[in-house]
Amino acid sequence: MTHSVGGITFIPEPLDVDKLARAIRGDAERREVVRLCIKMALADGAYHPLEARAIETIATALDISGRELQELFDSIAGRR
Repeated sequence: MTHSVGGITFIPEPLDVDKLARAIRGDAERREVVRLCIKMALADGAYHPLEARAIETIATALDISGRELQELFDSIAGRR
């Protein structure tokens, strides 16, 4: 509640990745979106296949290659 997290209402609508891709245009910003998705997915210490699939979908919509996605994941997960 201190940071208003308890007051957030989640909208039960699927993510429109095309709309996201239109809104996030710069390469650095697109990489940051994917970075944040990966960090959220790893926050609980597990990387569930459904999380991986959702992030792959987002990365594809943002024109992030599979190789770059893997590099981002490895850098965040501490793999090099």
